[in-house]
Amino acid sequence: MKIGLRLALLFLALGFGLGYLAQEELNGGALSQQQTIQSQGGSTISVNNAFLYACPQDACAEHLVEFIGSAGRSVHIMIYSLTKQEIADAIVAAKERGLDVKVIMDKGQAAGTYSLDEFLVGSGVQVKIVDPPGYAIMHDKVSIVDGNAFSTGSFNYTQNADSGNAENLLIVKDTAMAEKMEKEFEKYWAE
Repeated sequence: MKIGLRLALLFLALGFGLGYLAQEELNGGALSQQQTIQSQGGSTISVNNAFLYACPQDACAEHLVEFIGSAGRSVHIMIYSLTKQEIADAIVAAKERGLDVKVIMDKGQAAGTYSLDEFLVGSGVQVKIVDPPGYAIMHDKVSIVDGNAFSTGSFNYTQNADSGNAENLLIVKDTAMAEKMEKEFEKYWAE
C-alpha cells in the first residue's frame, strides 16, 4: 500500500478529518492555519493538534527527540524496543532537567544485546522491565509528555525503525487522550 494511502487510512481510523489542516507548536500550543504541511520527504501531515510522520523519510527519531525535549514536568514511556542512542540521550536529558522520567520496556527486548535499558538505569532513569500477564509481549510504543500529549505508532525506538523500516509516528496534543494513555502506563508501572 502506498505511503499516502496508509497515512490517509490512519487518520480516518483515528477519527481526524483531513479537511482542515493546521500546525501546532509542541511547546506553545499556538495554531497557525496552513493548507498543507510537508516534510522533506513530503509525507508529514498535521491536523489540529496531531502530527503524523512516516519513516524513514520524515526522520521520526528527530521528531521524537524534539517531543521528549519539549517536556516540562514528566516523560513516561512504554516501549517494546529501545536501541537508538539519540532517543536514550533525550530521555536521560529529561531526567537531568529534574523531570519525572519513567520507562517501561518489554522483558524479551530488554534482554537483547543492543537494548539501552542498562544505559538508562546507569543514568538514573527509573526503568521497569515487564512481562505483562496474559499477553505474549508488551508491544506498546508510547511516550507521554506532561500528561497532556503523547506519541504512538509502529515506530520502535531503534535505528532500523528510523532508517530502514516503513514505520509511522503520531504525536498528539490532547489532554483527554493523553490521560487515557497515562492510565495504561500507570497500570503497567504498578504491576
